[in-house]
Amino acid sequence: MKRLFDADDIEANIKLQAEYIRLTYKADDEVLFLVITDGGRRFAKSIMGHYTGAYKSCEVSVKRTYKDRVDFSPVIINSGGMSIDDFKDQHVVILDDILDIGKTMLEVINFVNKYDPASINFATLIDKDNCYLPLVAIGDPLFCTRDQWVYGFGMDYEGNNRDLNDIYAA
Repeated sequence: MKRLFDADDIEANIKLQAEYIRLTYKADDEVLFLVITDGGRRFAKSIMGHYTGAYKSCEVSVKRTYKDRVDFSPVIINSGGMSIDDFKDQHVVILDDILDIGKTMLEVINFVNKYDPASINFATLIDKDNCYLPLVAIGDPLFCTRDQWVYGFGMDYEGNNRDLNDIYAA
């Protein structure tokens, strides 16, 4: 178990990322944080805890099959009373724990784009160096790592270790 990033650095960088997101929008703009579950929940909770602008949030679940990396079938869950049509004219910021090859993020962006949002941006906690899709996050990724399995801070390794405060490599 090799520690990559400690909890204090993680929180400090998340606080900066939340401020960067706030500065991206006008003072009276409401942001819709779309959280990719399950790994993105802790990152999103921390971002929203530091975000000082107006926002609402909902979660999207992505069905994964590792044979094809991602078999995308989005399901909106924990919507806080929102429907899919509520994306129209919203400033959507997609939050996820990790940008691996980028396919999940690209598919979520394409999914949201069907509903005419005012804008779409995304932020991730970790960016792996094997992302091959031309995606540009809002601000820089908080942390970068080579292609390896990482866990902690909401991310699991074989269903375990989500509750760790630091981030480790398997």
